[in-house]
Amino acid sequence: MRPGILFLLLMLNVAIGRSQTYKQLIDSAGHISETAKGAVGKSKALNIYEKAFALYPKNMKNWDRYKASILAAALAKKDQAFKQLAFLAKDGLANNPGWEIITGADAAADYKNLLKDPRWKKLEQKARLERKTFYQLLMVHQQEFQRRVSPDKNRMEQQNGKELYRYLKDEEGFLAKKSRDYSIQFKISDTAITSYYVRLPKDYNPKKRYSLLFFLHGAVNYTSLADYQSSYILGDWNRFYTKYADQQEVIMVYPAGSKKYNWMKPDDGFFMIPAMLREIKKSINIDDDKVFISGHSNGATGSFSYLMKQQSPFAGFYGFNTKPKVFTGGTFIKNILNRSFFNVSTDMDYYYHPDAHDSLTVMMKKIGADYHDHRYNGFPHSFPEYDESEPAM
Repeated sequence: MRPGILFLLLMLNVAIGRSQTYKQLIDSAGHISETAKGAVGKSKALNIYEKAFALYPKNMKNWDRYKASILAAALAKKDQAFKQLAFLAKDGLANNPGWEIITGADAAADYKNLLKDPRWKKLEQKARLERKTFYQLLMVHQQEFQRRVSPDKNRMEQQNGKELYRYLKDEEGFLAKKSRDYSIQFKISDTAITSYYVRLPKDYNPKKRYSLLFFLHGAVNYTSLADYQSSYILGDWNRFYTKYADQQEVIMVYPAGSKKYNWMKPDDGFFMIPAMLREIKKSINIDDDKVFISGHSNGATGSFSYLMKQQSPFAGFYGFNTKPKVFTGGTFIKNILNRSFFNVSTDMDYYYHPDAHDSLTVMMKKIGADYHDHRYNGFPHSFPEYDESEPAM
């Protein structure tokens, strides 16, 4: 074969390879990986990942590297696995530190073929040291957030009633913060710890009172407690909350729940949100009359549950794709008369059908409740995923 023809064939192969986008290749690899039952399918999926990385090096995402590393490890292709792990250990995953991949609960199963390799031992040793340093810094960060100035006892003893009242009102002890973002550990019990993520306004002023909005996540049966959270939570489905909270100077709080400890069922974790609020009020200046709850799916059901069962700390309640049901404890629908609920529903929601929302809206209107359901057509239960959800914010 003449050199010119060979060159043309090589170029044609490259062109054919590039006819698929990075996303198409990654989606194909992911599908094959999920359905593969043996080494042949896994090897094919890994080859497609490697092809995507080679053709589109600027498009590579760490999540794709992570999946490729697991495939390579399962196939005992150690060099390929460690190649991806080297990047992941350095850059992390979804704003989470890289050491978590090496020391996490799934590591022993995901990388069982690598555990006896000296390279794994080296990665693990470094990861454990980084983990220790990370938590030390996290605690320093939390202590800075929770620090406040105590009232001057000597001055208090020298003042009469009116003077003391003015002093305590003006000197609340709140301090300026060094950051906008804080992951705060929260003790549930002697054996259980979770966290909540706090996002402050850009120019937080400790002398000013701020509105606060809790956002409760969904899928509580499939989530785990998290002893820290990263800024990743501010994006994706929560991106519009971040956008408008920044514009309106609203403090956002994102708690992490689990199947046992959450805001829907059982009652084991129902205390968490009011308890977190009490903690937060000790650290930053919150307007007691402007504390709100929102959520999506199970989180929206949690918002509705606080409306029905423990509404006093909150001024208003919101929900996206809500199932307005209280799963535990006896309640009365007329409890809503003291507050309001703003619901966003979609016509293609499998979790709670729009007809059910329509029936509930009619009943709420009959009892004079401040309940509003806003319907968006053409969208499924995952409405916040879509840009069209922005006006609902």
